[in-house]
Amino acid sequence: MLHLINVSFEQKHSEWTNAATRRAQVTKWITKSPEFDFDMRDIARLRQEIANLIDSLSTIYSLKIEQKNKKKKLLAEKKKEESEESKKKFQGVGSMEC
Repeated sequence: MLHLINVSFEQKHSEWTNAATRRAQVTKWITKSPEFDFDMRDIARLRQEIANLIDSLSTIYSLKIEQKNKKKKLLAEKKKEESEESKKKFQGVGSMEC
């Protein structure tokens, strides 16, 4: 498992304005660091973990979309009922005037 929690990089006296220095530091700290030394087993495991994450998130997303659609439907029904009640009241007022 990839963990960078206990990894710290000394940057206090590093020069970051020079592009060549930045490339050298990135190469030293990331590209050639043991924390980023992946092999095919790590990549396969990461792919599986990402697939599991996507499955979990899609389940949550689907539930949220379903809740949102139900809420929309209920609001539309309520609005329709209120509209029908308004029409009935308006029709009742009109018939009393005649």
